[in-house]
Amino acid sequence: MSAPTAAGAPTTAGAPAAKPKVLVVDDQPVNVKALGALLQPEVDALFATDGAGALAKAAQLAPDLILLDVDMPGMDGYEVCHRLKADPKTADIPVVFVTGMSQTQDEEKGLALGAIDYIAKPFQPAIVKARVRNHLELKRSRDALVESYRRLEATQASLVQAEKMASLGQLVAGVAHEINTPLGVALTAASHLFERAGFLDERFRSGRMTKTDLESFLSLHKNSSDLVLSSLERSAVLVQRFKQIATAQAQDSLAEIDLGTHLIDAFGLWASANPDRDLNADVSCPPDVVLQTFPAALTRLLHTLFDNVAAHAYPGGETAAVDVRVDITGSGVELAVADHGVGIAPEAMAKVFDPFYTARRGEGFVGLGLTIAYNLVTSTLHGTIVIEATPGGGTTARVNLPSRVTSAVR
Repeated sequence: MSAPTAAGAPTTAGAPAAKPKVLVVDDQPVNVKALGALLQPEVDALFATDGAGALAKAAQLAPDLILLDVDMPGMDGYEVCHRLKADPKTADIPVVFVTGMSQTQDEEKGLALGAIDYIAKPFQPAIVKARVRNHLELKRSRDALVESYRRLEATQASLVQAEKMASLGQLVAGVAHEINTPLGVALTAASHLFERAGFLDERFRSGRMTKTDLESFLSLHKNSSDLVLSSLERSAVLVQRFKQIATAQAQDSLAEIDLGTHLIDAFGLWASANPDRDLNADVSCPPDVVLQTFPAALTRLLHTLFDNVAAHAYPGGETAAVDVRVDITGSGVELAVADHGVGIAPEAMAKVFDPFYTARRGEGFVGLGLTIAYNLVTSTLHGTIVIEATPGGGTTARVNLPSRVTSAVR
């Protein structure tokens, strides 16, 4: 078994242990020498005999611990400690006062300034060594914890980026697959129409074209044109929805909005753009709720949720209705968009945000609505969204939004 190393001195294979650095600050050389001799076998002792020198060495050498006298001419230990804690470069260095000022109020003042301990003079060597060891071990543990947290943050950022790239790859693959079908239909119909046009042209030039030939071609032309047009329209919708996901923040900027007014206006815009959809909305929001957010992204989110209700909640032709409710939370608001329709099957709940997931694919639905909503909420509006639903009991989208968004980057 190898011998233990000094506290605060981690080792690597083949490398000597690095001693922790302790800065001793005292205007009396005899005290400096005494503390240095006491600690030197286990630490790399540094010395300063006044406040200015202590501040300079702390900033330059970054010691692991400072033993600081209080009663010094010029700048006393309290002022030194105050300046150390005010400087980001030295704020995290633990400070222990070593002083003959042993009144309770003196100790309280030192601890209030950010010191971690208070050793009274005349000090007991064994007590000083034990406390220094303990504080160095605490410093080493804290540094290790900070480093672990830094690595965890880096790992988390890497995983988030990897997840985003994987999601993007899935999305691109899904778009390619979905667009391939209508484009394939359009290409087949157009090719067949081209061949029949050539056949009719040949019959016409040879003087053999009949009325039946022409009627057959016109019928084929109409059917093929309808197929080409509907397929290209479907492809255009897919491309547009993909652009909504990929450029969720385009043409948008931060602004303060009255949420209640914005909700009413957003539904009015949706209703004007969808005159063939019969959807009633009941909007309830406390007065004077102001958010700093991206208004266009919030409007797109609401329109996406309204689209989802109109398309899926009431397939039987019932009168469609949606309730929009706002509750104030500690950090912002919860926006609930609820319908009273058919709900969502339990086995589908885990997939509702997946790109291109839809239970009604055979009816022409693409399955990007809630994917768009999720990306708008999490990437642009800096919030969270969950879907609650039961079969036959309706569906509620709960969106939690902060009261203030300060940046487009999350």
